[in-house]
This record gives sequence, structure tokens and C-alpha cells, in this order.
Amino acid sequence: MFASNKKFILFSLLCPLPLVIILFTLLYIRDPFWFFHPPYFRKETYMKDMRMQARGLILYKDFDSAIIGTSMLENTSAKEANKKLGGNWINLSLGGSTFALRAVILDYLFKHKDIKNIIYSLDIRALNELETPKDKNFISLYNDKTIDLFKLYLSSRFINCAIFFSKKEKCIGKDNLDTLTNW
Repeated sequence: MFASNKKFILFSLLCPLPLVIILFTLLYIRDPFWFFHPPYFRKETYMKDMRMQARGLILYKDFDSAIIGTSMLENTSAKEANKKLGGNWINLSLGGSTFALRAVILDYLFKHKDIKNIIYSLDIRALNELETPKDKNFISLYNDKTIDLFKLYLSSRFINCAIFFSKKEKCIGKDNLDTLTNW
């Protein structure tokens, strides 16, 4: 069938290319963390992992004030802050986060939004852990490199969700942003 090994190798490499293109297109369209865009063909939903979800919320949600803290502030209602303090609030609290982790979010937040107010938690435990974040996946979320964002979706969880168009909470998240971080 093949006259040379080169043609066979080329054919072997190009055969799966359409499937790879379809997979990347599905992952791009699904985009549960809003890395590239808000949802196209479904209602707005949000993944509970705020370390990953915060990037998309910062880029695509309209707000001028933020709540950023650890689990102490995860249950704080942005709607209640809207009523009592005015402004348009969002809760970006990261459970178990250190100041260094929150600093990454804050840097990204200030780079992309004009923030008027911040509610920020000062935790004694976090004062003991001032080193920079070691989680390369977390840091790569906030460097604006598209390839790093796609790498996070290349897991069996997200690939299965995309292939089977799953509407399960683990695939597309919750629809209530105000109670997203509640525990």
C-alpha cells in the first residue's frame, strides 16, 4: 500500500489529526472555566474550583468590587454586599489559600479591572506561609498563554465531559455564582 516508510509515517501522523481538531474544538466550545469565553450554548454556570474559575470571572463578568479571602470569606454573599455596601460585588475567595496565592489573583484582577472596593481576609495561618505558590498549573492560568490553558483541559474528566456533552455538575458547574464558594 505504501511505497516508502516516509509516506507511511506521514499517513500515520495525519490520520488522527481530524479527531484531535474535533476534540480541541469541543473543549474550546465547552470551556467550563471560561478560560476563552463565557458559555455559548448553555446558561451561565460556574465551576466550584475558584483557583481556576477566578480567571474567567475576572475577564468576562461585570463587577467593580471583590471579596477575596480564605474559607472565612467563602460564605460571604456578593448579593448582600451589593445591597449593604453598594457597587457590583463578586466573591473570588479561595479556600485554604495563602497570601501568595491570593496575590496572583489580585495581580490579575488589577491588570484587567478597575476595582473600587475589596473585602480581604487577614488570616494568622496564612501569615506563616508567605512563600510563592508552587502549583505550576495555578500560576500558568494567569500568564495569558493559550496553550497552558488548553493543557488544563487535557484530562480524562474534561475530555469525557466534552465528548459525551455531559450536563452533570462536575462537567459544567453550578448556576448560582452567589453560593458557588459556600461550604
